[in-house]
Amino acid sequence: MKVLLPKYFWIGGMIDNMEQALKEAGHEVLSVAFNTKEKQTFKNPLNQLKKFNDRSVEKRIQEYNERIKLEAKAFKPDLVFFLNSGKLTPDTVRFFKESLKAQVVCFLPDNPFDSSRSKYTAMNLPWCDDILSCEKEWIRNIRNVSPKARIHKVIVGFNEEHFFEPKADDLSKEDIQKFSCDVSFTGAGYADQAEGAYRSIILYHLNQEYDVKFWSNDNWGFRFKYLNGLSDAYQGKRLSLEDLRKLYLVSGVNLNMPSPQIYSTFQPRVFEVAACGGFQIADYRSDLFEFFSEDELPVFRSIDDLKEKINYYKNNPKEKKASIESLKHKVLIEHTWKRRLAQYFEMLNIQKESD
Repeated sequence: MKVLLPKYFWIGGMIDNMEQALKEAGHEVLSVAFNTKEKQTFKNPLNQLKKFNDRSVEKRIQEYNERIKLEAKAFKPDLVFFLNSGKLTPDTVRFFKESLKAQVVCFLPDNPFDSSRSKYTAMNLPWCDDILSCEKEWIRNIRNVSPKARIHKVIVGFNEEHFFEPKADDLSKEDIQKFSCDVSFTGAGYADQAEGAYRSIILYHLNQEYDVKFWSNDNWGFRFKYLNGLSDAYQGKRLSLEDLRKLYLVSGVNLNMPSPQIYSTFQPRVFEVAACGGFQIADYRSDLFEFFSEDELPVFRSIDDLKEKINYYKNNPKEKKASIESLKHKVLIEHTWKRRLAQYFEMLNIQKESD
């Protein structure tokens, strides 16, 4: 099958993992990447203004759409598979469906009606044949704007080439010192957006009683101004994959907090921590218990509950080890991206390339 894969930078690397899984399954993949680097025009302080920046981004989106339509016309895809907006505009999605007669599939790890995200995502949905939604609570609204589409509730996966348990010889004394702590967190802080309040305030509460370390690329200055002492827990920008694997293994508790926009589902970090042999406590989401027991994956429903579980597993290493081993075993067998893409294709009535 010929698959067109519009791509743009996404911090989780999800679309890259999907591309790899598609190629390993034997499909012919044409990925067309959106250029995230801003073109230099001329030195002028006005270039820093948001209005100018918005115009520049919009111009690059339009240029990208013209380019991808030309490449798609020559490639003649059977399937167009994109994540969120894919940096596509509605006329381009309609072109794929009506002019190229391709099966158009949109994968939604983010809420298409969230104002902080792309204005094009929801506008593209009426021209999609299939929509894969990671969150069941979004589906009612999706169905209202795209009544003819087939809508599927899905979960994510993980890349086993990136996430695996480090060998003991790979851990130096410096690594142990750097990553040892009661509680760790790594992920987006959402700059000064409202979403960031949830994660930062939970970390603030924990930092009063535990040795907390966290890494994030975002500017946390706004949070530190009001959450006294939290800056002491901040360790710097996001870690490399190598260091992330070490953190997951060494940290006492990897705190797993999905984005607040997610109500019932969960993100790849559940699988990634488990694959690295790490112990985690996850923010409760109902979908978790469709796949795991609470013995395998402890969850918290309140700050007091979280503290109680941190203390419990700190004092009960056998139960902690059993949780780690059981979860890792299940994740490695059932939740790789290769397996997940096969499940998506079964939902989409797409046959294996070898069939």
